Amino acid sequence: MLGKKGKKNAAEVHFSTGVVAEVESGTTIMAASKTVDVEIDSYCDQSCSCSTCKVLILDGAKKLSKMNSDEREVLGAKLVKQGYRLSCQAQINGKVKVEVPEYF
Repeated sequence: MLGKKGKKNAAEVHFSTGVVAEVESGTTIMAASKTVDVEIDSYCDQSCSCSTCKVLILDGAKKLSKMNSDEREVLGAKLVKQGYRLSCQAQINGKVKVEVPEYF
């Protein structure tokens, strides 16, 4: 599979603000956000323990890595059911659209 820029195994994150990050497949949403200066809060240094880096998956949830038990526990059943993922854990394997919650 070739992405727009001819990269093999390209993946895309479309942020609800209109910003698009094109990265290699397997990159986390958080890492992708840093390539395009989209700020996602994170207080645990990406150790899957604080949930502040959660994002709402608007489209393409099946293009993300499977949720592991730690991520599921940190988010809780309600947020998982609503479609949230931890951006530090969710790896992109295609095209996804996400919304970054604003806390303040």
